[in-house]
Amino acid sequence: MPPSPAALSDLTAAVTAQANAQAAVEAAQGQVNDTVNQAAAQAQQTYDQLWADYYAAVETTAQTYYDTVTASVDYLLQTYEEAVGYAVQPVDYYVDYAEQFAAYCAAYPWDCYNYAYDTVENVYVYVGEVSDTPVGTITISDVAALAGYPITIPAPSAEAYQAIVVFANDQLGAVVEPLYAGTATDAVQATMGPLPAVIEAIMLNTTTISGGAYWGLLNGGAAAVMVGDCSSGVCAIDTGNIDAMVSSASAGLYGLYTNSAMPTTPDAALALITRVYPKLSGLAFAQITNVDAGYGFTATAASLGLDPVTRQPISVAKVVYAGVVDVGGQSFVYALVALGEGYVEIAAR
Repeated sequence: MPPSPAALSDLTAAVTAQANAQAAVEAAQGQVNDTVNQAAAQAQQTYDQLWADYYAAVETTAQTYYDTVTASVDYLLQTYEEAVGYAVQPVDYYVDYAEQFAAYCAAYPWDCYNYAYDTVENVYVYVGEVSDTPVGTITISDVAALAGYPITIPAPSAEAYQAIVVFANDQLGAVVEPLYAGTATDAVQATMGPLPAVIEAIMLNTTTISGGAYWGLLNGGAAAVMVGDCSSGVCAIDTGNIDAMVSSASAGLYGLYTNSAMPTTPDAALALITRVYPKLSGLAFAQITNVDAGYGFTATAASLGLDPVTRQPISVAKVVYAGVVDVGGQSFVYALVALGEGYVEIAAR
């Protein structure tokens, strides 16, 4: 199986490049405007090139994945069965990534939730870290699942691979390697089994408006990503626009079995969540008091996305649910992020 693109699996190079670019800008201060502007443009180019390379690598790897696993029926079934086995084995390398992501946030603060974008002043404003104590509590109403898992035989797709990798990176700060990415299967449903019923129902309900529904098995877990909002006419999806769709009209649910012991306090649970999914750091979470298992939290936010048609920056509403469930002494850490009006409406009902 091809590994996921390594562009952001090791953030050292990205942080170093940004530090060098920033040093060039600072060195140019006090010189003529053209010199300062040139240094600033070079810094921006460094950042833009990093992401251009990343998305290109994801698209290439997604196609390689599809070509590889569909080379023969026997190989497809073999790789799928291996994916099923790996999906329920707890891992810890997602947690290890958190320190690198913290360094990345220091270099690229506009990519992290602890900074908000002020569109009037055109600057990024620090809004703080996640507090030691969650901000209040909230009771969420019961949610009836309007849809179920569309179970099929394993059917891999490049789009599914791309959606799962991009969403995890962009919205959760997690680097994942899909072992299977495609249609929903009984193994995906089983791996998602520990989720609180209300969280699972919210995610299944988002399938009613999605233009593309993508499911996957990961090292130590499973994922589901819905892309496109057919209720607003944003429905056509391809590998060329899926990155923009993910940033502005999508919903993703990830659940990972970690080697960490089940937290015994809400603070410890929130700390584990933000280590597994480091991009959730900085959100003002409220604790959900009526989840049927473990600890649950929710937060709302607004972030920059890309318009799928014009590819211009737009402000996007966001709702986040995250939590930890005990599974045989291991922690099953989940996060659901809904972006864009259609998905936020479903998630916030």
